Amino acid sequence: MEEIGYMAPNPVFVSAKKKIGMQELKDEIIKHLPAWSFYSFSLPNSEKGMSVLSWLYDEGIVHRVEYGERISVDYEAREDIINRIKSLELNPDEQG
Repeated sequence: MEEIGYMAPNPVFVSAKKKIGMQELKDEIIKHLPAWSFYSFSLPNSEKGMSVLSWLYDEGIVHRVEYGERISVDYEAREDIINRIKSLELNPDEQG
């Protein structure tokens, strides 16, 4: 590790054969991933709302969906996705 340390600033020793270092590797990877947040919101129960809901399943974790006059959603995703949802939020009047 000392000889190749210049190649990577935070090396993690892993051995599949000896089954060591996997948790340390996971911890190091998690440090570099973007933070996730939980967000609750609603969408119009329309074609546009269903399209947004479909996109949400691709981009994060949908914890709960309730269908009524509006679609209520509990959601978890990266901050940039949450911010996009906030910018997309559709008012109750928007039905298209």
